[in-house]
Amino acid sequence: MARFAALVKAHPGWAVFVVACLYAAAVTWPVPVHMWTMIYGLPGDSTGTVFGYWSWVHALQSGHSVFSNDSVGAPLGSGMEGNPYFVVQFVAHLLLTFVVGPVASYNLGILSSFPLTAVVTFWLGRELGFTRLGAAFAGLAFAFVPIHVEKAMGHEMQTHMEIFSAVLLFGVRWWKAGRRRDLVFMGLGGGLAIWSDPYMAYITAFMIAAFFAVSLATRRRPGEGFGRSLGVHAVAALAMLGVVALFLPAAVLMAHRPGTGSYAAAISSSVSDLHRTMAEIEVYSAHFHDYVLPWEENPWVPATVKALEQANLHGSNFTESSLFLGYTVMLLGLVGLVLGRRRLPIALGLGLIAVGYWFSLPPTIPLGPLTLHAPSYYLSSIAPVYRVYSRFGFLVLLGACLLAGLGFTAVQERLSGVRVRRWGWLAIIPFVTIALEFHNFPPTYTYAIFPAPAEYQWLLGQPRGIVAEYPMWPWGPIEEILNRNYSLYVMFHHHPVLNGAAVGGAAWNAYPTLERYDDPAVVARLRRLGIRYVLVHVDWYRRITADATPASVPGLEYVDTIDGTLLFRVSGVTGA
Repeated sequence: MARFAALVKAHPGWAVFVVACLYAAAVTWPVPVHMWTMIYGLPGDSTGTVFGYWSWVHALQSGHSVFSNDSVGAPLGSGMEGNPYFVVQFVAHLLLTFVVGPVASYNLGILSSFPLTAVVTFWLGRELGFTRLGAAFAGLAFAFVPIHVEKAMGHEMQTHMEIFSAVLLFGVRWWKAGRRRDLVFMGLGGGLAIWSDPYMAYITAFMIAAFFAVSLATRRRPGEGFGRSLGVHAVAALAMLGVVALFLPAAVLMAHRPGTGSYAAAISSSVSDLHRTMAEIEVYSAHFHDYVLPWEENPWVPATVKALEQANLHGSNFTESSLFLGYTVMLLGLVGLVLGRRRLPIALGLGLIAVGYWFSLPPTIPLGPLTLHAPSYYLSSIAPVYRVYSRFGFLVLLGACLLAGLGFTAVQERLSGVRVRRWGWLAIIPFVTIALEFHNFPPTYTYAIFPAPAEYQWLLGQPRGIVAEYPMWPWGPIEEILNRNYSLYVMFHHHPVLNGAAVGGAAWNAYPTLERYDDPAVVARLRRLGIRYVLVHVDWYRRITADATPASVPGLEYVDTIDGTLLFRVSGVTGA
């Protein structure tokens, strides 16, 4: 035990990394032992991402451009050649998918976000002067906040919150020593945010502005007045932005490739509609209760509290609104404000909370006879592609966790001078309580991709041909998820599908006209398009369309019904 304690003390960063890996395995269990067949979360954006990784490798192996896709939207075209790609995701997962396959590649992206966020935030805490345990608490708390776990169920690139901590880590080092190299590393972090995800870049930009404001208010050198300090900060910010600018050409090229239309069209194909309405921004904003009410997915939360949260969801979803800070974090954060004696951690924590909270609010805030406008009200016209301002809550959570780490440090420093037998074991209590507040298991939240459903196993043994699956038109959330699954299993049965095309393309526009598979006109059009197989998922088709699902349809040759799916061949079509 003594040797183990000495090892942890000598390598605290690795200890935090290992603990985060183990807890991440518990949160996502049993994904770590089914890396090639199962993912964390339910079908949707996650399965769409897995298919995307497979399609890149499939395109290269087929001698096609990775920026196009002939597996979906066939034969009208997928419309995916104009979709924006993101450099970090593309490079990392293209290589990973070649080596381990798309499912494991996706899982590695999700699982790695937990230890990376924990250990980078730990080093940020150490740079701010926290004790090892204080920094470890800040790192582990930030790594396992509910919004991170929710994001791990579908939004892979937004799980890598270590980018925020990394940028601040080098910012704090510059604050302390004034080294230019730290500004370079800070700029590299900002550039990687641009390469990783538009929202992460957007939030990082305002976080950097908040850091420099905090630094200007707190960083003083002997004989340096405000004017001199302002000049130093202006030069530092420009130098850092110069490094960030180096990342822009590749980011723009990946989002707007020659011959694929305008940049706006590329972004639009990914997010459906470039100009977000004020109503959407209102829905996907944060409210005070989102931060203080316990996580709805925690099985220990009383049913009455869960009902209250569901009633006050303001049209959003828990993937975007699970911003619970944690009562342990809030308590230790208050301790940090009262007992902490370090001005930078306090100023930085409060600055992040203030900016994150203010930017996450709804665009209009009624205050009696007055109406206030939050930043989202004005930014919606400047950057209309962004609608989910609740994601600025990441900064609130980071600021709160840093203050909690400071509070932990303050308590630990005061207890160090008190003779309490084995008081060190008391330090475990905050780790235990935060784990209890931030857990959502059981049940497990996983989706088994393989073995593939029986209808696709049947399709695997059939001669090559284009497939149309029903219900077809992905006009709503459920229909969109179904279409993601249609695309997903192309990597198993290797038949091109009519479904799954990007928004706005020829195939997408055709879907509403093809929804009734038993309509003679639809059957005739399917034949003209060269569709060879028709699969009707009976339960979903009836639930969504309220139409009958006959097995006898003129022009369609009924083959079988497998696990509730009608299987047809289109008469007169014999090839792909």
